[in-house]
Amino acid sequence: MGEHRLYPEDETRHVLAFLAAFQKRHGWMPSYEEIQAGRGYASKSSVARHLEQLEQSGHIVRGPHGASRCIRIVKKEMETTT
Repeated sequence: MGEHRLYPEDETRHVLAFLAAFQKRHGWMPSYEEIQAGRGYASKSSVARHLEQLEQSGHIVRGPHGASRCIRIVKKEMETTT
């Protein structure tokens, strides 16, 4: 009854906005732990899943596996799906 659910694409959009805001505020990208805490996730696997979606959609580029804070935003806007 009037319940609002966040779809996976919406949450991925929020992660992208979080990355941009964090970088603007601090001057560097957040770690997985900072993304986890900032978005309220129970595990880093949720962070990894959303970053993978952003990378596959061409919104971010990540550095070598295991490299901390190696995320670069390529596209800041996400298209909405209907």
